[in-house]
Amino acid sequence: MAAADLCPMPVFEYPSKHGSPSPFRKEILLENVEPAAIENLILSLNSEGFTLKELTISDTSQSTDDRKKNRRRQGKKRAQYAQMSRDRQRNRQKSLMAFVASQVESILCPLNIPYDLRLQSMIDAEGYVPIKELLDHPRVKGLVMETEDLIQALQGHQLLEVSVRAPCYRNRLLPFAPTHFITEPVHMVRQLPRQAVIVTQLEYWFSDENLATDAFLGRLIADGPLGYVPVKALLTFNKMRAIRASEWEVSEAATLSPLLEVSPDRGFIRRRQGTRSLSNSPQLSSSPPLFHLDLGKMSPPFFCSGDIPLASPSTQQAIRKQVEYYFSDQNFLFDRFLQQLGKRCTAEALGLDPGVSKDDVVQYGGWVSLDELVKFPRLATLKASAADLIAALTDSPIVKINQDGSLLRRSTPLPPVPPIVTEQGAKYGLSLPEHDDTSFTVMQYNVLADHLARENWFPYTSDDVRSWLRRRELIRREILYHSPDLLCLQEVQTFLVEKPDGTITTVKSGHLARENHMAWFGHWLRSAEYGFRYLRKTPYSGNPCQGLTIGNMVCWKESVFELIEEKDVSLSREIAKCFPESESGMKSSQMDKLCCRSVDHFCAGYGQVACMVRLRHRKTGRELVLATVHITANYQSPHVQVMQTQACLKALETFSSAASGSHSPGRIGRPSQPSKAPIILCGDFNCTPDSSAIQLIKQGSLSNTHSDLTTATEARLLLPYPNPKHSLNLQSSHDWQALKQPDSIPSLTNYTHNFCGTLDYIWTTSDRGLDITATLGGLPPEVLSKETGLPSSRFPSDHLPVLCQLKLV
Repeated sequence: MAAADLCPMPVFEYPSKHGSPSPFRKEILLENVEPAAIENLILSLNSEGFTLKELTISDTSQSTDDRKKNRRRQGKKRAQYAQMSRDRQRNRQKSLMAFVASQVESILCPLNIPYDLRLQSMIDAEGYVPIKELLDHPRVKGLVMETEDLIQALQGHQLLEVSVRAPCYRNRLLPFAPTHFITEPVHMVRQLPRQAVIVTQLEYWFSDENLATDAFLGRLIADGPLGYVPVKALLTFNKMRAIRASEWEVSEAATLSPLLEVSPDRGFIRRRQGTRSLSNSPQLSSSPPLFHLDLGKMSPPFFCSGDIPLASPSTQQAIRKQVEYYFSDQNFLFDRFLQQLGKRCTAEALGLDPGVSKDDVVQYGGWVSLDELVKFPRLATLKASAADLIAALTDSPIVKINQDGSLLRRSTPLPPVPPIVTEQGAKYGLSLPEHDDTSFTVMQYNVLADHLARENWFPYTSDDVRSWLRRRELIRREILYHSPDLLCLQEVQTFLVEKPDGTITTVKSGHLARENHMAWFGHWLRSAEYGFRYLRKTPYSGNPCQGLTIGNMVCWKESVFELIEEKDVSLSREIAKCFPESESGMKSSQMDKLCCRSVDHFCAGYGQVACMVRLRHRKTGRELVLATVHITANYQSPHVQVMQTQACLKALETFSSAASGSHSPGRIGRPSQPSKAPIILCGDFNCTPDSSAIQLIKQGSLSNTHSDLTTATEARLLLPYPNPKHSLNLQSSHDWQALKQPDSIPSLTNYTHNFCGTLDYIWTTSDRGLDITATLGGLPPEVLSKETGLPSSRFPSDHLPVLCQLKLV
């Protein structure tokens, strides 16, 4: 069989691995070819100068539907390398530059970014990616070799913006500072929002500037009913064809523009009545500019002769939305840069503007100069001027502009913030005070897993409030704002699947990867120079559950602490050890039925774990133990909560008192000095301060005649710890705050429509050289109940974080 006898498929040129198009690539359809003839076929192709890159053998016995699916799949693949004419009758090869630009467009697509962790590490706060970094991306690598070639391929693309700028990466000391650059200007690229590109293009087409010279569109307007232009006609324009816009996209985008009007059937677009000025001819008569500032309504400081050209209404809407976000409660309370800018601009304006006072900093956050605000990257991208800000924010309910139009501030006072409680008293601020080399901060936070943020559990919340994409940014901002040296998190969600070999692992790619929140936390924690350890819930059986599950994380700043040792504790297995076992380690067949019932009651169905690490403080060389736990929320069985708490304390006791000089399993660092290390225990105990589990931690023991324990014995259950007790002298940050400031507001760490109380704690051992020096106080119930309960638009979780400052003595 000769190669010439075969039926060739259409010829497509494609980029080779060396960056230049392959001059000859022929796909040949082989049907009913015997396997023995394949070797002769390859030799025949090689003799004619072809290089076999890929050989696909299809089974002719497959159904017609399967063959159609395969052809459609191959057609989509070929579409990457081919361009079709406007009449859809001819096609041609796509140039290498066009193919590279399409690949970069798909890389920067908003739908791809959540799944590309490598891209997330390169992208800055404004969505820009260094072009040099894209050369190593798998989709671009090998297509172009030099940065200049990639820049040339991307320039002129309608959806891609190339600029020379400094990457706006978030600083770790001043997180989310909007004008803090840490690198030199480089060539960068980002993908513009499709909807914004469509709106801008439509507004330009229907503007006086374009219609004065666009005879074709003028005829469409003159011939159309009531000045309407068919959307299908607009789709044939080169700009719309370049971005592959659909009829639905164009009509939806036109509804966002105040200058355009869409017909009821969404099939036609025209300029809104009052802004059109068309004559009978295709050329336009003279008409005033679309966007101008009515200076006659301004106060004298704004007055000048002539019109000032302003941004388009759609751009003004974007400016207003961005500025209102800057000064919203969600952003302003955790934006150190904006807070410091408000203090500085207010201090400079004192004495020059009678409307500015010192109290404005405390009450409103201070005044910010418009000239400084327009330098923020997001506003600079919109090319906003001070006049644009004034026109966009004139009637804003969020911000207020002063009389001369040079400053703006929040129009509403700052919301109440937790007080900072120290030994000298309570004061109001936004973060704990600065600390010396022997002090550090600890944060405890239950972040509320996404699959637990259910509507039936939080019926007073909207879908937007419960959205994980919105909540996770607020959580990250709050953590980075306080920048704790030690961090403990609960309800960190992950997704487990079973591999073909039977092992259970987390999902790291695909659409289920977005359910793996542990990977998201780990990615930005590493960027912020945190070390961490994650431990998911483990059933008593020992086999990890597939699907969604939650776990605990302990994190430490690697610049402050060094990891020495780590330990994972399953509370159910610790409890099961207290019951008699046979020599083989399995439950004895002669075990009493009462004991079997007790094991099932305390262990089966409970997967709570405790994660413990031993750390060394780099400045002082002192060691400490950090542990986090999440006790069961089954408040109807307080004896189970007591037993889990006792199991955690026993394991913590053993771990902290282990011989530090020995090399035990799990040892990571070098041996440490033999001493009793201070202990920090953080967690969501799901117990109020008057519960039996918390009394056990405080008092060191709990009588076996306690009502919560007698209910278990009355139910004919054996207690794994008949006399629960421990030797750790633990004090909570809440008790320290009540002792130092009896009049302070109690810390309510959980507030919903049917419960409010303290469930989260930070415990420390004060007798081992570790003292509490400051805490972040609580908020009054009227603040937490503003939206019925938590989570809310301001608070991303149903729990509030607990924060305190500790000192090694």
